Amino acid sequence: MKFEVYREGATLLTAGTGDWRWRLRGDNGEPIAHGGEGYRNKADCLHAIELVMSASIATVVFDLTQGKPLSKTLLGGWG
Repeated sequence: MKFEVYREGATLLTAGTGDWRWRLRGDNGEPIAHGGEGYRNKADCLHAIELVMSASIATVVFDLTQGKPLSKTLLGGWG
């Protein structure tokens, strides 16, 4: 997987003037996730990526349909 950082309106020939954004792509090149907002500064965009990276293991997965947190089972499923 890889995070991609880009600027709205940018191409290989132009720098772009829009907000900075990020997306996460899987090894197959398909997008998995993206930031829900644009950032005026590249540093703020990179900070958002750091927050996602640091939260990946410690973050709770909460099932709103069941009203409870989920956890990984020994067999690799969710329970």
